[in-house]
Amino acid sequence: MTGGMAYSLDSNTDVANGLHDINWGVTAGIDIAYLITPQHQLFFDLRGEYGLRAVAKDTATNGNSSTGDAVFSFGYMFNFGR
Repeated sequence: MTGGMAYSLDSNTDVANGLHDINWGVTAGIDIAYLITPQHQLFFDLRGEYGLRAVAKDTATNGNSSTGDAVFSFGYMFNFGR
């Protein structure tokens, strides 16, 4: 409940016309690798993204929302080459 009004989460509202078709932003990341042998390696990767354009066309009515994410990866690499 917001401001004394209840909102249904069951509605099927098409909001596509109120959103921008294209977004742009910045991405940054860092990767750390640990060489076990020349053929075996462990790695940890951290990446983040932040959208610089508001998602909604009408920010006065719909708010100034933007996209963003954080990605954590941990893995094992095996070199099939020499």
